[in-house]
Amino acid sequence: MTTTTHKELPSFTEYNPMEMPWTSRAIKEIFRKFDYSKGIHEVLCSGTLGSGKSLFGVHVALVCLVEDPNAKWVLGRITRPDAVDTILDTFKDHLEGDFVEGVDYEFNEVKQRWDFSWGASCFLKTWHKKRWKSYRSLKISGCILEEATENDGDYWPAYDTFYSRIGRAKAKRNLLISLTNPDSPSHPLYKKMILGSEKDPLKHVYYSDARQNPFLEPWYIPNLMKNMSPIEIARLVEGKWVEDPKGGIYYNYLRARNYRDEHYIFNLNYPIDLMHDFNIAAGKPMSMAIGQNINGIFHVAKTIIIHGADTNDMMREFGESDILKKRGYFRVFGDASGSHKDPRSKTTDYEIIENFLKRNKVNYEMCVPKSNPPIRRRHNRVNAKSCNYQRKTQLYIYKEAEKADEGFRLTKLKKGGQYLEDDSLESQHVTTAIGYWIDYEIENPPISDNVNIVMR
Repeated sequence: MTTTTHKELPSFTEYNPMEMPWTSRAIKEIFRKFDYSKGIHEVLCSGTLGSGKSLFGVHVALVCLVEDPNAKWVLGRITRPDAVDTILDTFKDHLEGDFVEGVDYEFNEVKQRWDFSWGASCFLKTWHKKRWKSYRSLKISGCILEEATENDGDYWPAYDTFYSRIGRAKAKRNLLISLTNPDSPSHPLYKKMILGSEKDPLKHVYYSDARQNPFLEPWYIPNLMKNMSPIEIARLVEGKWVEDPKGGIYYNYLRARNYRDEHYIFNLNYPIDLMHDFNIAAGKPMSMAIGQNINGIFHVAKTIIIHGADTNDMMREFGESDILKKRGYFRVFGDASGSHKDPRSKTTDYEIIENFLKRNKVNYEMCVPKSNPPIRRRHNRVNAKSCNYQRKTQLYIYKEAEKADEGFRLTKLKKGGQYLEDDSLESQHVTTAIGYWIDYEIENPPISDNVNIVMR
């Protein structure tokens, strides 16, 4: 995941919400204007990357916790790793310097829970398994939904689930705060909050702007835009809730621009990259792509797609190509699930790949993340490389990788469900492998400190 580059975040007493127009207005209304005798107030902080939404949200929660011994708050996001890296870390940073563990609060590392000495409490909740019934016993006064637009399709019940538990703690203030970047107007949050706030006095929307954030370095937004597509610029920088201009996932990919009807010539001054998506189910083939990243330009030279095969079969197919004979320096990317044991061979997919490369006595490097990137981020980054806001093309597909061209043109989302690709398309899987590669390279420029390099 990309870490927002900023100056040191202020602690609870250092934070001054009056420094930005949107936080100044929001803090005054939340603590001076809202009539909490009327019910639960719902707040949507909608705006750009780096505009201080998370810091503002945890500050509001902490003020409520400090001022009310009955206050009980949830910090929430779909998956635990994402929650820990974002809203939880922000809350910890905001406590630091003003509150002392063992004096002002006790922290349970396993439960990710703070119990304050005066009675208030705050804890983390995630819901990737969608076990909504397990939250029926919660008694809370407030909840922060980080990256709230992640909750669409089958995950949308998270909103109503936590809303229904607020007010059970008998606190002075009852709040549900959604923090998010703008998305499509078709998202249920748009109807509930942006349209809903026009008539419901308990719904409030605040639009944030990163350009007003004094904690960001001046180069942050221009640098961020280099890896954004035009639709992302509209949403994440300009703060607009707008629809994608096309129906497909990879709306910025155009065959006329991104496909080259020629054989790729490898440049052995750069690594040769192997990308993988592992599947064995019917209609879900083992998929591999081979390419190079040359100074930020991604070239996909060849794809290998095999039905009913395992990783050994795929590597044998790769070994029969001329690419291995080039004796270059190879890097391995792909699906994080390939690090799990394969019951058919008692080894992981990546162990099979490593053993293959060792037997062929080539230099290689493992570039596999501990977990797969968020799906939306992977899609957005492929779109940005297809054509970014400067109209610069940084992704090319070549003649022997025509299946990837098909996948980028035809892959769509599943209908009526959560945000997932429709994987019934054979060529979809190789686009996922390429997306893992692109995302890893953006996350780890130019080389990660934690990769395993084996030289032969």
